[in-house]
Amino acid sequence: MSIANTASRLALHPLYGSIPTSLHFHTVLLAAILLSPFLPSPAQSNCLAIIASLLAFAPVSAFWVGSRSARHLGPVWGPVLTHLVLAAPITSLGSSLVCKWIVSVMPSDHPAAPANKRHTQTCIPQSAISRLAFSLLLPLFLGQFSLDQHPYRHNTYPYSTVTTNGTVTILARTQSTTGTIIIAEHSNASFRYMRCDHSLLGGRWIVKAPSGAELGENIWEGFALHDAVRLVERATPLVSGPERALVIGLGVGISTSAFMEHSIQTTVVEIDPAVYQYARQFFGLPEPHAVFLEDARGWVHKSIDSLPESERFDYVVHDCFSGGAVPMHMFTTEFWSDLKQIVKPDGVVAVNFVGVLESDATRAILATLLRNFRQCRVFHDKDVGDDKRRAPTDFLDLVFYCTSSKRPLEFRLPKPSDYLASAMREAVLTSLPEREVDFSMIWGNRTPESDKKWILTDNYNPLNQWQRPSALRHWRILRSLLPDEAWEFY
Repeated sequence: MSIANTASRLALHPLYGSIPTSLHFHTVLLAAILLSPFLPSPAQSNCLAIIASLLAFAPVSAFWVGSRSARHLGPVWGPVLTHLVLAAPITSLGSSLVCKWIVSVMPSDHPAAPANKRHTQTCIPQSAISRLAFSLLLPLFLGQFSLDQHPYRHNTYPYSTVTTNGTVTILARTQSTTGTIIIAEHSNASFRYMRCDHSLLGGRWIVKAPSGAELGENIWEGFALHDAVRLVERATPLVSGPERALVIGLGVGISTSAFMEHSIQTTVVEIDPAVYQYARQFFGLPEPHAVFLEDARGWVHKSIDSLPESERFDYVVHDCFSGGAVPMHMFTTEFWSDLKQIVKPDGVVAVNFVGVLESDATRAILATLLRNFRQCRVFHDKDVGDDKRRAPTDFLDLVFYCTSSKRPLEFRLPKPSDYLASAMREAVLTSLPEREVDFSMIWGNRTPESDKKWILTDNYNPLNQWQRPSALRHWRILRSLLPDEAWEFY
């Protein structure tokens, strides 16, 4: 049952993401277990046949029920309905079956044994053998229908083109470390994107030229905002040599490509090998100076002893947001303490976080950063102007710039060479002052800087719990960016 329940949750991640899928999952299972004694209990052979049939149909059930409930019920009740159809019956029948097995091995004189429990074992009748054969063959027969149902049957040739109703074309897909990684193109809007389950990792516009389609600019301003890390005024380098950048969380490689265009030696740490492979193949990412396909927390800790002082990093872009949430172990005091040891004393760290301004999660991110760095400033990626004032309840893509330097954290004016012939990058960098977020919009009427509640550590880290409301809101925002069919085709 544990394997089946885990698989049922993973099957819904492309439709809902991890947080909405898990939000009420255990409540549904508990209700199924508690109600199982009061429901009709089939014979053991029939119970096994029903469970096997449910498992055989599970991929199809998860897709059809999950996709339709997502359209009409949203990220809260959609997963609940799907769990009731898929996981709850399996759990209820499984619990009933386990109870029967316990009773069958219970001594007849045990107080909990039923009064009619027989003292002798009998031979297995021929009818039982027939029922057993039926129980084994039925799931195999039903499984053939399950295997033929798209999209769960992955193409033998993963890079062949598959088209939905003409709006979205799947270029590649694979089941990888962090989930289902998909490369797709939206033909109407003319852009290519990468998604991991129900999260967009980035994308680029497609420019139609006489010579053929070419990749254009980045589709989101948030990635252009990362480039401002280079504009922070720093002390004159004491040692000559190239500048060095560390990118934690690659996405489609927008920040990495920009660093490399500025002749900065760039090291990439990405936990998912498929993300790196697809960024190179489908988004024009040049080969970085160094690539490490592993969890960044462990890599940073190992690098403290192995990285020479002369090779410490000038810039760090920390972008681990995915699926409406961030990996909480990458935002603790212990991690920031390790990271500072591989960054130059006047180096700058840019931390990406998406969420509501005045929320527990955003307060915790800022408070923990300020506990570990001498100074920080925060900027957002939304439109600027007199009619675009930000509110504490706004859901924003935020970038925290932090440094341990005593020098005031100031940004120089951008130059034409900073734009890399990108109109979006120019618009973002030239409007940087208007994008700054005052700390009071995050603090609200609280004082996180003096309250230990907001400092994230390895031993105290409620970030996952605090991110749940933002994850649900993020799901709805993503659904407004792409049609339902785009999310359902994977």
